[in-house]
Amino acid sequence: MLEVTATDTGGLSAATQLAVSYAATGDTNIDGLVDMLDVASFLGDGKFDTGWSSGWSDGDFNGDAFVDILDVAAHLASGFFDAGPVTAAMMGRG
Repeated sequence: MLEVTATDTGGLSAATQLAVSYAATGDTNIDGLVDMLDVASFLGDGKFDTGWSSGWSDGDFNGDAFVDILDVAAHLASGFFDAGPVTAAMMGRG
């Protein structure tokens, strides 16, 4: 857990905690699995090919703030769908 404190020029400050973790491409709910729950989220959010600003949980896996065919390609190419729990080692980070 990371605690972040921001202070504006007027001296007002606010603190919040931020959790940081890794997630496999396609794991929209960050539960360590790429499965039908993620596909349902990806397709069910209604942001695919709309041009609406999107985040990871919507299916923006390449970080360009949109859900489009490039994200579908990344999801399919990852090889994680229905492969069981995804570890950092499987993603080349462990």
